[in-house]
Amino acid sequence: AESTAEKLQMRGEPVNISNIEKSIREEINRLQGKTGEFAQKARNSGSSATNFLNEFFESLLRLLRQIVAFMGKSLGIFFLGLGSVLLLVWLSIVLSGGYGINISTNDEVSNFSIQTFLSAFFSDPDHLKIFLTGLAMFTIAPIISLLLFGLRLITRKGLLSGWPATVNGTVFTIGLILMVVTAALMLTEFKSKGKIIEPVGLLQPAVSDTLEVKILQDALPQLKNQVDFDNWKFYLDEEEPPFMLGEADLEVRKSDNDQIRVQVTKQARAETKKSAITSASGINTFLKQENNVLWMNPYFTLKNGLKWRNQHAIFTLFVPEGKFVRFHPGTSEMFTDVPNIQNFEEEELEMEVWKMGKDGLECQSCVT
Repeated sequence: AESTAEKLQMRGEPVNISNIEKSIREEINRLQGKTGEFAQKARNSGSSATNFLNEFFESLLRLLRQIVAFMGKSLGIFFLGLGSVLLLVWLSIVLSGGYGINISTNDEVSNFSIQTFLSAFFSDPDHLKIFLTGLAMFTIAPIISLLLFGLRLITRKGLLSGWPATVNGTVFTIGLILMVVTAALMLTEFKSKGKIIEPVGLLQPAVSDTLEVKILQDALPQLKNQVDFDNWKFYLDEEEPPFMLGEADLEVRKSDNDQIRVQVTKQARAETKKSAITSASGINTFLKQENNVLWMNPYFTLKNGLKWRNQHAIFTLFVPEGKFVRFHPGTSEMFTDVPNIQNFEEEELEMEVWKMGKDGLECQSCVT
């Protein structure tokens, strides 16, 4: 039986409109039941998939949390260890009076004191002590922060937001203020500039002779505990004041007469112009002439007790027109202004014979 009428005949029911309508309604109800059953099965399947995904992501999240917690504790141990090492270094420097810093000079490792180095700048011992106190407070605060951060990662306690952090921040701020105030007071001693000019008489070489300018041999002492600062060298010893060497400059000018001469210009800074001139007069330079050889020390020193006030020394060599001069090795390191008509570089001026012309030095031995 395939059609509705055949199905009624098969069941022995009369084929009429009422029975056909009833049969169609039953078929529709059967299809609706099948559809609902299928939908329920689909819902059950979707619920199982959703539950599986939820359990998967919850497990993955728990795993990630464990990994993050492990990494956090590992970082905490690392920061705690690093902070502990830095704290020990800080304590060793403070307790040793600053002699905990190593420097390398001529492939040798030696110590120098921060206090001794800074004493070359501070004229008031009390200001130096206050600055060092501020420096100690300023540098200990980041180390404590590192330790607190490491402890927080390990213990998960808010140590960076409680009273330890407040105290540490206060120490850092006070240290910074002490450093800024004392440094500002020290810098007031640089506001005025003083200069003195000292002419140096030279024996005039014969007309046909060339003035040989040479660098004094072994001018730079080989001492330990050396610190280079700009164009200066500081030799620091625990039991003595800092010994300072500054690099001198060399200029060459055309003389306004027929005499070869040297002029030494000494400059310094201080709180007043008068004290700046006094500081400039404490600069020690060295020149020596032997026949037609002029020996120069490329470094100048300061009298004992003088503080660093940006002192400077300039040798100006005046050469008359028609006179000859030759610069030996090492002099080019002193050059700041040596005009020549060939526009040679400074290191190219060495070991050539130069004649002072109308517009500057003219090379007489250069191969063209």
